[in-house]
Amino acid sequence: RALRRTQRRRRRVGISGGGPTALKVLLVVEDEPGIRGALELLLELEGYRVVAAANGRDALARLADTPCDLILTDHMMPLMDGLSLLARLRDDPRHAATPKILM
Repeated sequence: RALRRTQRRRRRVGISGGGPTALKVLLVVEDEPGIRGALELLLELEGYRVVAAANGRDALARLADTPCDLILTDHMMPLMDGLSLLARLRDDPRHAATPKILM
């Protein structure tokens, strides 16, 4: 039902396939599999390509392979938490300008 409502709204405003075109690839960093899966599903339904990681270390490895347009990270995670990840990304010139959201 919600998906049909979203599709109707998109047709009404002339959006054919998903989220804003400026953001294409999102990195979701979340250690809880259920939350990570839900975020992946919702963002993919909005037209984004989602790369997922279970912690900060995994996120750094994913970023080495796939450049992302936005990083959405949990705060409390094992191995490397969200704040440590953000600090590492801020110090890396390849990712310093990438928008980041801490949940």
